[in-house]
Amino acid sequence: MLKTRVVDNKKLFFIILLMQIALLSAMIFSNYLVIYQGEKIILQVEPVDPRSLFQGDYVQLSYAFSTIDLSAFNNDINQDTIKRQDDIYLVFDKQDDLSIPVLATQNKDLITNKLYIKGEIRYVTPATLTPNKFENLPPQGPILHVDWNIEKYFVPEGKGIEIEEQIRKGVAYVEVALYKGKARVTNLIIK
Repeated sequence: MLKTRVVDNKKLFFIILLMQIALLSAMIFSNYLVIYQGEKIILQVEPVDPRSLFQGDYVQLSYAFSTIDLSAFNNDINQDTIKRQDDIYLVFDKQDDLSIPVLATQNKDLITNKLYIKGEIRYVTPATLTPNKFENLPPQGPILHVDWNIEKYFVPEGKGIEIEEQIRKGVAYVEVALYKGKARVTNLIIK
C-alpha cells in the first residue's frame, strides 16, 4: 500500500511538471506566433523612459490612439455603456509606410478581414458638456484611455537613456506585428 502511494506521488509530480512546461511553452509559442505570422505595420510613438529592476531598460511608448476622444474619432461605441476593462478594437488603414487608425469599435463583426488591434480600456474620462473656457476648447468626450499591450519596448542594458535622448531629438516609430488582434513590438525606428 505504501509503495503504491509513493508511485502515485511520483506520477502526480511528473504530470504537474509536464503541465507547467506545456503552459510555459504555450505562452512562448503564442508570442512568437504573433511576431512571425502577424502583419507588420509602422506606428508613430511618443516615448517616456522608465527602467524595470527585474526586466532591464525599456522605453515606455505612447501613441496618439492611447487616448481616444469619442467625440472626435470615428467610432460606433455606445457611450452610455462603455466602462473600464471593456475590450476595444482599433482598425487600421495603411497609408504609404505608416498605418493610421480609422475606426474604434467593440463590434467584432466590423473587424472581419481588416487589420486591427485589440486593447483593454484602463479608464473612461466622462464627457465635458460645456466648453473649456480657460483653454478655449470645445466640449469633449467621453475619452477612453486604452492599453494596447504595445506600450513597452525593451532595449539593451544601459541604452535606455541614450535611446530616449535620440527619440526626443527626432521622430520615433515602431514596427508592430499584428495577428488576430494581438500585437507585439518588433522594432524601434528613430529618424
